[in-house]
Amino acid sequence: MLGILKKYFKEGRSSKLIWIIVLSSILFNLGATRFELTTNLNLEDHTFYGIFLAPFSDIRYGHFIARKLFLVVIAFIVLGIWLIKQKNLLENLKKTLRYFIFIGLILALSRILTFDFWFYNDDIRFFQFHTFAPTQENFNPQASWGPIGFHPIAILLLALNWFGINYALYNILGLAFYFLAGTAIFILVNKLQKDKFTSLAAAIFFLTTPTY
Repeated sequence: MLGILKKYFKEGRSSKLIWIIVLSSILFNLGATRFELTTNLNLEDHTFYGIFLAPFSDIRYGHFIARKLFLVVIAFIVLGIWLIKQKNLLENLKKTLRYFIFIGLILALSRILTFDFWFYNDDIRFFQFHTFAPTQENFNPQASWGPIGFHPIAILLLALNWFGINYALYNILGLAFYFLAGTAIFILVNKLQKDKFTSLAAAIFFLTTPTY
């Protein structure tokens, strides 16, 4: 393990920066988790961690969203640094742009007929609860409990802040994430197989296969 770390640290400043961000964020997250588990206090009450949550205090459920999406944001920052350091990035993106457009077209065609049917009972129940939550006794804008089920709770709460209960915008957001997942599969498979046809087939299979 130490040998692997030394190898990556020798590759340049960008690798060092990525390792520093990843390791410090993991320690940061572990420290925050330990504080919540070993005390009866909320994370925003901590002298140090409270500073980071303060900007989200005016956002409904902001503390919960910030905590849940912290590592996700770190992952995207690391990905961004890695992409910036890639040679000929724009040139490679131009070569694959038509594949991305095709993936988006296939996604739209395969989902457009069922677009109005995605807002099922669990979704309606979730959004109704959190829409009318302020009218309930002892409502806390930074507490987010109620009907949750198997939803990605932080993303849905963020969507609730942005769109309210507008199901069309909610579904468009879901499609956007789905498109990013499809393009990521295309890039990953192409990196492994060096075959754009196989990569495109894998992405299309993912996008068009019915799932629950």
